[in-house]
Amino acid sequence: MIDQQLERIRLRLEAPLPGLTAQSRMMPGTRKTIYKDFVVPDNAKKSAVLILLYPDSNSLHFPLIERTDYPGVHSRQISFPGGSVDPEDVDYTATALRETEEEVGVPRDSIEVLGHLSALYIPPSNFWVQPVLGYVPAPPTWQRNPSEVESVIQTPLDQLVDGKLSGESKIKHSSGVNMVVPSFTIHGHVVWGATAMMLSELISLFES
Repeated sequence: MIDQQLERIRLRLEAPLPGLTAQSRMMPGTRKTIYKDFVVPDNAKKSAVLILLYPDSNSLHFPLIERTDYPGVHSRQISFPGGSVDPEDVDYTATALRETEEEVGVPRDSIEVLGHLSALYIPPSNFWVQPVLGYVPAPPTWQRNPSEVESVIQTPLDQLVDGKLSGESKIKHSSGVNMVVPSFTIHGHVVWGATAMMLSELISLFES
């Protein structure tokens, strides 16, 4: 089962990705207006995240992280391990692997890189984000960086793909506005915005 899923992912990543078509399924309504005829600004901050797949109980899982409380628009939000590109990073993959090692303790040289999903822009924080897909053959031993990561949320891919975790949630935007947004609810955590949009494209890899 796991080998079949991995093979499907590898093959699908060789074909053109759906990009915004898949991402828009989980896009907040306000952002759909922003994205119409949108051009990413030249001063967008470049970053990368890692979707790290691993086997557990005969199915693929991946970690999400709950960010710590800090003075920023993504405080306490649920995201993938990742962050800004550093000068020593040779590419976006290097950024994603380095940040994952720093935030949740998975050694970068233990991760097989499968490929990339479609990049996307996050208007509230002016980040341009490149999602990277990776795989490790056993459940990692998480070593959480307490200054950046409040908790690690182990997420079953099967439940995401079959739609059990998707719906809508009421959230309070960083601007203070209350909104109803497309979301995934994972172990009691609401996942929305850019992370949900990336997950939507991941799900699309399993659609016929």
